[in-house]
Amino acid sequence: MNILILLGARKRGNTHYTSLAIIQEMQKLGQVSPEFLFLRDYDLKFCLGCRTCFDKGELACPQKDDLSLIVEKIKKADGVIFASPVYVSDVSGEMKTLIDRLAYVTHRPAFFAKCSFIVTTTYSAGNKHARDTLGAATFAWGFHHAGSLGLKIPTVKGPPDLTKDQKRIKKAATKFFTAIEKQHFRSPSLLSLAVFKVQQRANSDPLHKETLDYRYWVNNGYSNPDQSFFVDVESSWMKRILASVLGRVILKIYS
Repeated sequence: MNILILLGARKRGNTHYTSLAIIQEMQKLGQVSPEFLFLRDYDLKFCLGCRTCFDKGELACPQKDDLSLIVEKIKKADGVIFASPVYVSDVSGEMKTLIDRLAYVTHRPAFFAKCSFIVTTTYSAGNKHARDTLGAATFAWGFHHAGSLGLKIPTVKGPPDLTKDQKRIKKAATKFFTAIEKQHFRSPSLLSLAVFKVQQRANSDPLHKETLDYRYWVNNGYSNPDQSFFVDVESSWMKRILASVLGRVILKIYS
């Protein structure tokens, strides 16, 4: 399996070594080919908030940089580890910039056949907030969230001592490896199914047929009322019905 590790760190520090430890444990379970991608090494400009990616498509974005290269790497991976150090109780600036620039994917989810895992490291506090930020983003992009790991590690030069965290690292690696191997994205949560129904109804309205979102959902067959999710799912009929009902409730509340 091909694993992409997206690192929001500026240096090869605690976040990098924690992600590396997870990969090493995964490699004990089977064939794993990792690629470590430091966002610092790519030209990634700030989002301008112009909505061009929403209205005209991501290719029309006025910010000409390396975003498309990163997206292509995500598409080719079986699973993606989003790893960030904690800065002021949240993700790093590099990681937040990536989240902002991929806003269009929340309208047109593209990573629903992939699993994600979140890694954060901090010297003191903020792990939960940073993981929540990444969790909300990856969920909106369509990923099957396989889990997360937040570690408190003293700041040191060179590789940190991860001995006390080895059991948690091994558990995280096993969980992520299994999710990819067993294609857990085919068993989406009730919330994932419900949100799909919300987006399906919102983006299938003929009143919006001139929009890019409408064409994306219709042309890919996602607007078909019989479609329960982006891919064939292994869910009971009861779960699908509950998701449909929950979706209607959510849509009514926020419409």
